[in-house]
Amino acid sequence: MEDLVLAILTLAFSVCFFEHLTRAGMDALFVIVSLASMPAAGYLAYERGRSQRRWVYLAAVIGPFAIPALYFTAAVSSLRGTDSVSRPRA
Repeated sequence: MEDLVLAILTLAFSVCFFEHLTRAGMDALFVIVSLASMPAAGYLAYERGRSQRRWVYLAAVIGPFAIPALYFTAAVSSLRGTDSVSRPRA
């Protein structure tokens, strides 16, 4: 549940940040934040047992939105593990 809360908070922060950038026209700041999100996403992926390389590449493509995506992935996988219904074997 805490992953879902963190995902929503980081997504809201990312949206507010990008909205501010579009109004201010700060391209250099956008590049710096996008580059800084790459190692952050890699570290968070490592902590959660995900592929660091894939998440770093994803952060290179979508920037800081990779961090909330990582939290959403963790939240969905934890919900699937606890709420999944076992299927009868044929």
